[in-house]
Amino acid sequence: KEMVKKSNSDFFIHFADDMDIIDYNWDKILSDAINDLPADRIYLIYPDHNQGNKDWPICQIISKEWFNTTKKFSNFYEVDTELLIISGILNRKYMINNFKIFHEFNSMKEKDTTFIEGREKTLKYKFNKKSILSISSLFKVFKDVEILKNKIKNRDNQTFLVILRVILLFLKRIYWINKNYKLNYIKIFIKNFIYLKI
Repeated sequence: KEMVKKSNSDFFIHFADDMDIIDYNWDKILSDAINDLPADRIYLIYPDHNQGNKDWPICQIISKEWFNTTKKFSNFYEVDTELLIISGILNRKYMINNFKIFHEFNSMKEKDTTFIEGREKTLKYKFNKKSILSISSLFKVFKDVEILKNKIKNRDNQTFLVILRVILLFLKRIYWINKNYKLNYIKIFIKNFIYLKI
């Protein structure tokens, strides 16, 4: 957060240390693509990549407007999943086809602590307070959806109305996430309730 606040940049890229940019003139490609997107700059941009699910934004790009509106890059360490859900609900997700990255992946590679404590638990639906996989976590994500939607529509962010919309649309959005991204939050929530970790 401190780095973003001190930056003069208009856009921020969440880039992992095991990714390579393939296109030499990627910055011009990105700049040209941005010029064709909504002027309010509330959207997720991501490059094409070599992984199986092309719809999944493994390298996320958001604007300073997005950051200033939500006061964060993301709530949880599954940045890709969180921003995918938010931008998908808002219908503000754009892949740049001619901006490509290569993401190193080797199933035989030794797992580091970051993966074991984070992604591996996530993939096994295990609870982690820094993960998006809980009721309270998803509530925060849906809250950001409403805040960004109000920014797009030039509406005030009245806390009561934001929370009311989150509650009223909660189950509908859980169904939408399962239908579109195959994330079964009902199954996740049942596990969290069993272990009293909500």
